[in-house]
Amino acid sequence: ESTAAFHQLEQLRNDILEAGVDGPELAINRFPAADRQHLRQLILQHHREREAHKSPAASRKLFRYLKDLQESCANLDDV
Repeated sequence: ESTAAFHQLEQLRNDILEAGVDGPELAINRFPAADRQHLRQLILQHHREREAHKSPAASRKLFRYLKDLQESCANLDDV
């Protein structure tokens, strides 16, 4: 189950990054509590890193942020 959730988050991250300026909406549809501005910043940082051929730090940050959102949603479901 956790492997499937991991792969789903990876796919969501990739979809968000590919969608560019529309990417935050994909995350907000899944996680309504997501911070639109933070998502935009990570997407822009990702694109700058790609253009500069740098390591994908923003991509990893986005994944961690999505994971945190997923965990906080799971914790709310437990209450």
